[in-house]
Amino acid sequence: MHSSDKTRVLEEAVRLLKPGGDFIFTEPMVADECPASVLDPILERAHLESMASPGFYRSEIGRMGLEETDFEDHSSQVATHYTRVRQELERREEEFSGLMSREYITQMKTGLDHWVEGANNGYVFWGIFHFRA
Repeated sequence: MHSSDKTRVLEEAVRLLKPGGDFIFTEPMVADECPASVLDPILERAHLESMASPGFYRSEIGRMGLEETDFEDHSSQVATHYTRVRQELERREEEFSGLMSREYITQMKTGLDHWVEGANNGYVFWGIFHFRA
């Protein structure tokens, strides 16, 4: 997710696979049909240039000769996860305030809210891909 050259990361993973090897990974993703500007707040807060979509991974990894054997869609858990992280941050805010600035904590809450909003609007996906060489 944090690489600006996702194709290169995939090429390296595929290069290391033995014939018949499995490439399994999980990642938060953007919906294939997501309007470009919708994720700007998430990208900015996470210091990302972009997020890949399931379609990107299928296309790129397929082009590299691997076959998709499975995809577990866990998108329904994204909003739950980030809501829970925000609740825990709020619960432990006093404890964390000794470790990080109030400004950082406020920005983190806002960033978590963006993830929840993106997921609730169907623009943020999470899944586990399984490809075979």
